[in-house]
Amino acid sequence: MRKLILSLVIGCSILFAMSSCIVSDKKLTEKVQQAIIDDEQSKGNQLEVTDFTFDDKDGQYKGVLKGNLNGKPVVYDVTATDDGKEFDVDWEAR
Repeated sequence: MRKLILSLVIGCSILFAMSSCIVSDKKLTEKVQQAIIDDEQSKGNQLEVTDFTFDDKDGQYKGVLKGNLNGKPVVYDVTATDDGKEFDVDWEAR
């Protein structure tokens, strides 16, 4: 009985930890996307995002943002790091 309860507690802990990482990754993705949109707006441009893929590779987030910048198609290569308090993002148009 003790092993069953211990297994359930460990299983629930693992699921909780995994789900909190997924939420964190989702929030980081939203923050990065909004940072790029805000930067373009500050330059007088209008960026409409059509697709954004973003994955964690050994603590370094990398992705591709596709959209329309002032009505013209654009693709950005995006990299970001997140230390939990602040994030740093860089992007470059292809």
